Amino acid sequence: MKKTAKRLLMCMLLVVFACTCSGCGKMTAEKVMEKFTENQVTMDNCEATMKMNMVMEASGESFEMNVDAAMQVIAKPDMKAKVAMSMDMGELGSYDMDTYIIKEGEQYYTYINASDMWMKQAIDSEEIDEQLSTYSNQMNYDVYTKNMQNFVLEGEELVGEKETYKITGVVSGESLKEVMEQSGVSEYSATELEGIDFSQMGDLPVTLWVEKKTFHPAKISIDMAGMMANILAAAEETEGEVSGVTIPACSIELEYVSFDVQDIVLPEEAKDAVEMDADSTEE
Repeated sequence: MKKTAKRLLMCMLLVVFACTCSGCGKMTAEKVMEKFTENQVTMDNCEATMKMNMVMEASGESFEMNVDAAMQVIAKPDMKAKVAMSMDMGELGSYDMDTYIIKEGEQYYTYINASDMWMKQAIDSEEIDEQLSTYSNQMNYDVYTKNMQNFVLEGEELVGEKETYKITGVVSGESLKEVMEQSGVSEYSATELEGIDFSQMGDLPVTLWVEKKTFHPAKISIDMAGMMANILAAAEETEGEVSGVTIPACSIELEYVSFDVQDIVLPEEAKDAVEMDADSTEE
């Protein structure tokens, strides 16, 4: 009996040891983020979609805005960009616009299609870097992920046809101003950021989907509702006035399609665009 008991005990210990060893190879949130950092990709050639939803309430009325954008950027050897944007403002109407940046000879041009009318305008050479920075910033996952903390591996999910790890975390308050400026939320919400102590705004919840095969970003979702509420409260305290505006919902979702855009081609109908002077677009 003693020998049998010892054998059973040894078998149980071996099973426990085997299970422990098998667990060593499993992915953890820290391992996923480590490999994600090691496999960073650049925004030089990128295609992504962006969705933004914001609800504002004031004086008993509610206003909802939904923005959908499909963006492509090629930075080298010459910059090319394409942004197809659709903005739905409910009862206030909707707005669609396609924008291209194309180099012709030594000159860069912006082509804009709005209300079925194509317009063309030359871009000053010193503005090209600014334009590239604007589009790249809007697609740049790094601004959301470089300061992520408190990682949790929620599981595995499909994003389109990509198998991904789903990671949740938070962005520290100190980084919120950069997120606001680069995401474009501050522009849409007309929120004044100067004078606000962002370190007191709390953390920003972020969900990141990391592609299992490449450890590249597949999708990022950011919930900004709590942050916007804190910013509005701080702005009212700084200015000493109560605006009565609340933002109960504010979120951004970026989904990455490709990090290898080969070319961006201007549509044939854009070649008959009306050429505008620089002065003609100034307010």
